[in-house]
Amino acid sequence: MWLSRLLPRSFSPAWVGYALTGAALALLTAALAPSLGERHLAAVVPLYLLVCLLAAAGWGTRVGVPAVLAASLLLDLFFVPPLNRLAVDEPRDGVALLVFLAVAGAGASLVALLRRDVMHEAARQAEAAILLELSGRATRLRRSPTPWTASAPPSPEPLMPVVARSCGRTAIGP
Repeated sequence: MWLSRLLPRSFSPAWVGYALTGAALALLTAALAPSLGERHLAAVVPLYLLVCLLAAAGWGTRVGVPAVLAASLLLDLFFVPPLNRLAVDEPRDGVALLVFLAVAGAGASLVALLRRDVMHEAARQAEAAILLELSGRATRLRRSPTPWTASAPPSPEPLMPVVARSCGRTAIGP
Protein backbone atom coordinates (compact mmCIF):
# COMPACT_ATOMS: atom_id res chain seq x y z
CA MET A 1 0.00 0.00 0.00
CA TRP A 2 2.74 2.49 0.88
CA LEU A 3 4.49 1.84 -2.43
CA SER A 4 1.37 2.55 -4.46
CA ARG A 5 0.84 5.73 -2.41
CA LEU A 6 4.23 6.99 -3.60
CA LEU A 7 3.13 6.68 -7.21
CA PRO A 8 0.52 8.87 -8.89
CA ARG A 9 -3.05 7.55 -9.04
CA SER A 10 -2.61 6.42 -12.67
CA PHE A 11 0.24 4.10 -11.63
CA SER A 12 -1.82 1.96 -9.29
CA PRO A 13 -3.21 -0.61 -11.78
CA ALA A 14 -1.69 -4.08 -11.79
CA TRP A 15 -0.15 -3.66 -15.24
CA VAL A 16 2.05 -0.90 -13.84
CA GLY A 17 3.16 -3.26 -11.09
CA TYR A 18 4.01 -5.90 -13.68
CA ALA A 19 5.97 -3.37 -15.73
CA LEU A 20 7.90 -1.90 -12.80
CA THR A 21 8.64 -5.30 -11.29
CA GLY A 22 9.75 -6.71 -14.63
CA ALA A 23 11.99 -3.70 -15.21
CA ALA A 24 13.47 -4.02 -11.72
CA LEU A 25 14.19 -7.73 -12.19
CA ALA A 26 15.68 -7.11 -15.65
CA LEU A 27 17.93 -4.30 -14.38
CA LEU A 28 19.02 -6.35 -11.40
CA THR A 29 19.89 -9.29 -13.63
CA ALA A 30 21.68 -7.10 -16.18
CA ALA A 31 23.75 -5.49 -13.43
CA LEU A 32 24.65 -8.63 -11.48
CA ALA A 33 24.90 -11.50 -13.97
CA PRO A 34 27.98 -10.34 -15.91
CA SER A 35 29.98 -9.44 -12.81
CA LEU A 36 29.06 -12.17 -10.32
CA GLY A 37 28.80 -15.31 -12.39
CA GLU A 38 27.45 -18.68 -11.38
CA ARG A 39 28.79 -19.23 -7.89
CA HIS A 40 27.26 -16.23 -6.12
CA LEU A 41 23.72 -17.47 -5.70
CA ALA A 42 23.68 -16.69 -1.96
CA ALA A 43 24.71 -13.10 -2.64
CA VAL A 44 22.00 -12.32 -5.20
CA VAL A 45 19.01 -14.19 -3.73
CA PRO A 46 18.25 -11.51 -1.08
CA LEU A 47 18.16 -8.81 -3.76
CA TYR A 48 15.64 -10.76 -5.83
CA LEU A 49 13.65 -11.48 -2.69
CA LEU A 50 13.54 -7.75 -1.91
CA VAL A 51 12.13 -6.96 -5.37
CA CYS A 52 9.46 -9.66 -4.94
CA LEU A 53 8.43 -8.41 -1.50
CA LEU A 54 8.25 -4.80 -2.71
CA ALA A 55 6.06 -5.91 -5.62
CA ALA A 56 3.72 -7.73 -3.24
CA ALA A 57 3.65 -4.74 -0.88
CA GLY A 58 2.76 -2.37 -3.68
CA TRP A 59 0.32 -4.44 -5.73
CA GLY A 60 -0.57 -7.56 -3.75
CA THR A 61 -0.31 -11.20 -4.74
CA ARG A 62 -1.53 -10.44 -8.24
CA VAL A 63 1.93 -8.97 -8.99
CA GLY A 64 3.94 -10.52 -6.15
CA VAL A 65 3.49 -14.19 -7.09
CA PRO A 66 4.43 -13.72 -10.78
CA ALA A 67 7.43 -11.71 -9.58
CA VAL A 68 8.52 -14.68 -7.45
CA LEU A 69 8.20 -17.04 -10.41
CA ALA A 70 10.08 -14.68 -12.74
CA ALA A 71 12.84 -14.14 -10.17
CA SER A 72 13.20 -17.90 -9.72
CA LEU A 73 13.57 -18.38 -13.45
CA LEU A 74 16.11 -15.56 -13.71
CA LEU A 75 18.11 -17.00 -10.83
CA ASP A 76 18.14 -20.40 -12.53
CA LEU A 77 19.08 -19.00 -15.92
CA PHE A 78 21.84 -16.60 -14.88
CA PHE A 79 23.26 -17.75 -11.54
CA VAL A 80 22.91 -21.56 -11.36
CA PRO A 81 25.13 -23.78 -13.50
CA PRO A 82 24.63 -24.65 -16.32
CA LEU A 83 24.06 -21.03 -17.23
CA ASN A 84 21.46 -19.94 -19.79
CA ARG A 85 19.47 -23.15 -19.41
CA LEU A 86 16.60 -24.13 -17.15
CA ALA A 87 18.56 -26.94 -15.56
CA VAL A 88 20.41 -27.59 -12.33
CA ASP A 89 23.64 -29.59 -12.12
CA GLU A 90 23.98 -29.94 -8.38
CA PRO A 91 21.19 -30.92 -5.99
CA ARG A 92 22.13 -28.18 -3.50
CA ASP A 93 21.47 -25.54 -6.16
CA GLY A 94 18.06 -27.08 -6.85
CA VAL A 95 17.28 -27.07 -3.13
CA ALA A 96 18.40 -23.43 -2.90
CA LEU A 97 16.04 -22.50 -5.74
CA LEU A 98 13.15 -24.38 -4.13
CA VAL A 99 13.82 -22.71 -0.78
CA PHE A 100 13.89 -19.33 -2.52
CA LEU A 101 10.62 -20.12 -4.26
CA ALA A 102 8.98 -21.18 -0.97
CA VAL A 103 10.29 -18.28 1.12
CA ALA A 104 9.61 -15.63 -1.51
CA GLY A 105 6.14 -17.01 -2.22
CA ALA A 106 5.22 -17.15 1.46
CA GLY A 107 6.73 -13.73 2.10
CA ALA A 108 4.92 -12.16 -0.85
CA SER A 109 1.63 -13.69 0.28
CA LEU A 110 2.08 -12.46 3.85
CA VAL A 111 3.05 -8.97 2.73
CA ALA A 112 0.03 -8.87 0.42
CA LEU A 113 -2.25 -9.97 3.29
CA LEU A 114 -0.80 -7.24 5.47
CA ARG A 115 -1.39 -4.72 2.68
CA ARG A 116 -5.02 -5.83 2.37
CA ASP A 117 -5.55 -5.63 6.14
CA VAL A 118 -4.09 -2.12 6.26
CA MET A 119 -6.41 -1.02 3.45
CA HIS A 120 -9.44 -2.54 5.21
CA GLU A 121 -8.47 -0.88 8.49
CA ALA A 122 -8.16 2.51 6.79
CA ALA A 123 -11.66 2.04 5.33
CA ARG A 124 -13.03 1.06 8.75
CA GLN A 125 -11.45 4.13 10.34
CA ALA A 126 -12.96 6.40 7.69
CA GLU A 127 -16.36 4.81 8.25
CA ALA A 128 -16.05 5.21 12.02
CA ALA A 129 -15.13 8.89 11.62
CA ILE A 130 -18.21 9.48 9.46
CA LEU A 131 -20.44 7.67 11.96
CA LEU A 132 -18.95 9.68 14.83
CA GLU A 133 -19.64 12.92 12.99
CA LEU A 134 -23.21 11.81 12.20
CA SER A 135 -23.77 10.87 15.83
CA GLY A 136 -22.48 14.23 17.03
CA ARG A 137 -24.71 16.13 14.64
CA ALA A 138 -27.74 14.04 15.57
CA THR A 139 -27.06 14.69 19.26
CA ARG A 140 -26.79 18.44 18.66
CA LEU A 141 -30.10 18.34 16.74
CA ARG A 142 -31.79 16.56 19.64
CA ARG A 143 -30.50 19.08 22.16
CA SER A 144 -31.44 22.20 20.20
CA PRO A 145 -33.17 24.90 22.29
CA THR A 146 -36.19 25.09 19.98
CA PRO A 147 -38.89 22.60 20.98
CA TRP A 148 -40.14 20.38 18.23
CA THR A 149 -43.78 20.02 17.54
CA ALA A 150 -45.69 17.46 15.57
CA SER A 151 -46.31 19.98 12.81
CA ALA A 152 -42.63 20.99 12.51
CA PRO A 153 -40.25 18.02 12.60
CA PRO A 154 -36.50 18.70 12.85
CA SER A 155 -34.76 19.50 9.57
CA PRO A 156 -32.30 16.86 8.36
CA GLU A 157 -30.25 19.52 6.53
CA PRO A 158 -27.33 19.55 9.02
CA LEU A 159 -26.85 15.81 8.41
CA MET A 160 -27.00 15.96 4.61
CA PRO A 161 -23.30 16.82 3.94
CA VAL A 162 -22.12 13.94 6.15
CA VAL A 163 -24.54 11.43 4.63
CA ALA A 164 -23.62 12.55 1.12
CA ARG A 165 -19.91 12.20 1.92
CA SER A 166 -20.42 8.71 3.31
CA CYS A 167 -22.14 7.72 0.06
CA GLY A 168 -19.35 9.22 -2.01
CA ARG A 169 -21.49 12.04 -3.42
CA THR A 170 -21.37 15.78 -3.09
CA ALA A 171 -23.65 17.44 -0.58
CA ILE A 172 -27.23 18.04 -1.67
CA GLY A 173 -28.85 21.22 -0.52
CA PRO A 174 -30.51 24.49 -1.42
